[in-house]
Amino acid sequence: MAEAHKMPSGGEGEQPGGAPAVARVMRFVCQQDGEVLLLDPETGEMLSLPADRAYPDVWALEPAGDVRVILAGGQPVWVTGGAPPSPTVAGPFLEFLGSHRHTALVVEFDDGDRYPASALDLSGENPDGEFEICVKFADSIGRSHAEAVARAAGSLRRSPPGTAWTSTIPPEPVGFRYTASRVRVIYDQLTGLPVYERDQIP
Repeated sequence: MAEAHKMPSGGEGEQPGGAPAVARVMRFVCQQDGEVLLLDPETGEMLSLPADRAYPDVWALEPAGDVRVILAGGQPVWVTGGAPPSPTVAGPFLEFLGSHRHTALVVEFDDGDRYPASALDLSGENPDGEFEICVKFADSIGRSHAEAVARAAGSLRRSPPGTAWTSTIPPEPVGFRYTASRVRVIYDQLTGLPVYERDQIP
């Protein structure tokens, strides 16, 4: 199973207050009245959650197909299934991030920097046709690796491409511009369990 971020591995995490969080395989039954209906094969119980809590999208879930469900306190909070969109095909991927900006999701990039989904600036395409995500170092969860690299470089000219600096004197590094393909993990902040993992794409 997937590893929980900053929590015990093995598909288990822990919510604040000690409530268990787990990722389990269930069966997608159908979508009805804006709800995703799930069958727990272990107990035979029917569970549900809002359709907008599906990744990449409720329409990607296959009826009677297996899905991965993140549960917190015994209740489903996210369901993932179907063929996940690769960030190199960025339309559906960025649409998901844009529509869930105000949920407790954290995006981790391949340099280890992490940002709340609400802090992302989904900027669109660069001249090379790649979709970009801009961040401010002030919004980083923990110390920003990209900021440390920029400060060590000492100037815009010597810092990595994509680094943003102020025009003040002295100038300060304030942000970074990533391509969507550099998103490594999207995880639920309350449980620490991943909704999307780049390395799990077939």
